[in-house]
Amino acid sequence: TSSSITYEQTSLLPSGIGKCIGFSGAGRITVPRLAAMDGAFSVAFLVKVTTGTGSNQCVFHKGGDWTNTALAGHRLAIKTDYGMQFTHYNGTYYTKNTASAVLSLNTTAHIVVTYNGTTTFKIYKDGTIFETFTLTNAIVNNTQAVTFGGRVYSTGYDEGFVGKMDEIAYLPSELTSTQVSELYAKA
Repeated sequence: TSSSITYEQTSLLPSGIGKCIGFSGAGRITVPRLAAMDGAFSVAFLVKVTTGTGSNQCVFHKGGDWTNTALAGHRLAIKTDYGMQFTHYNGTYYTKNTASAVLSLNTTAHIVVTYNGTTTFKIYKDGTIFETFTLTNAIVNNTQAVTFGGRVYSTGYDEGFVGKMDEIAYLPSELTSTQVSELYAKA
């Protein structure tokens, strides 16, 4: 644990400044919930998928136990075809799949997901928007932590991510397309 951030797999601790985090599918990073995580947000990270699997790989998850339908939450996963899948639960499941092959095996990409605090999500890859979608209902705020590298269940987690992540940021506002482009240029 470092600054209240829990590394659930010791090997996830970066071994120095400028080192990315390698996920083996068996660990995750948990960031405690902050009030600033309610409402509009942006999540940004560099990602490199190093192993294809027969199941989705969760990149980030904020919410409760997916086996408990009383808890709201949302997650972004890399699909088996290297497309991305966003799922949200607020009493009804809402799933949005992007086109396949958004990511490529062993290739680093800069991904940013933004939420405007009402119903609109945008996903950017390498500084350019490639998906915008609208939920039928706004996200329900919850008291759960943000998890990178897996999806939470009451008995553990699943959809373990296999690959590398770096420059992970969870921001309490919706970044503009200009800000996303500037962030990508600095990555």
